[in-house]
Amino acid sequence: MCIIIDNSAGTRLPDYIIENSLDINPHGFGFIDLETGSVFKTEDRSKMEKLLKSESPFIAHCRYATVGGVNRAGIHPHRLEPKDSLQSFLDDGWLMQNGTVSGFAGSSSDSHQIASLLKFVDRENMAEFLEAFDSRFLIYFDDGEVIRTGKWIEQDGVYYSKDNVLVDWMSDPSLWEWDDSAIAGEDPEATYPIDTDRELVAVYGTLKQGYGNSYLLDDSDLVADVTTVDPYRLCISGLPFLISGPSLTGVNVGMELYSVDRETLASLDLLEGHPNWYTRETIEVTDGTSTWYAYVYTVDESYDDGVYYESYNN
Repeated sequence: MCIIIDNSAGTRLPDYIIENSLDINPHGFGFIDLETGSVFKTEDRSKMEKLLKSESPFIAHCRYATVGGVNRAGIHPHRLEPKDSLQSFLDDGWLMQNGTVSGFAGSSSDSHQIASLLKFVDRENMAEFLEAFDSRFLIYFDDGEVIRTGKWIEQDGVYYSKDNVLVDWMSDPSLWEWDDSAIAGEDPEATYPIDTDRELVAVYGTLKQGYGNSYLLDDSDLVADVTTVDPYRLCISGLPFLISGPSLTGVNVGMELYSVDRETLASLDLLEGHPNWYTRETIEVTDGTSTWYAYVYTVDESYDDGVYYESYNN
């Protein structure tokens, strides 16, 4: 269920806390350098490990995926949306969440929707607003202010949103216990980690079933027939071209969603000429009931001919 680390004090974290944070929450990492205000997002554990060993002040988020796919789109922090074009840059900031808020519906995760809702809340009332939810939240404003809500644990001047990373398992053998029933499949309620060796890819052109390049997905799993949550511009000029980024002038584009292994993803990158021709980016797709973050291959604005299609049917 994630961990947020508020190391505004600039304390050197013990190695066991770094290892626990990364082991328990392996599905993407966000980091805010409090000296420069720079924000980093990465899926690379080794890069995050180096960042967490910093002796400079920082705020970090390590994700355990519960809502949304295991990909860059799900990584915290989420940018606070501006109230309007006249909003002071001092109110701009970033939101991190540890926990799950039920009752939200729609296309995006609970934390992303909460970040969107904050544009309707004055800055001085944001903490009170977030305290209504049973989660731990942190907001970092671009002017340096940090707001934390919910129950946090302080150790050596560092604040943690959960305490499960604070146990030095290796130095205390009395803590070495293992529930064999979960391994044996005896516990029907056991929760197992997401398979991080697979990715979700949404295809809209010649990779779809019945088209020339569909053979590349023969060993992949068709998850669902989906459409884009946001409107996109699908142009067809011999080949289909999805223009990068959502657009108000676009339409909700029909696609097929696949779960692929890393080898297949590499083959798709090669076919699409990523990143020199098509570029792989992450979008939200839905089948009307569930929503996923998935990779999709897009092109730049030069391919926009002004005529947009809901699907590619050749």
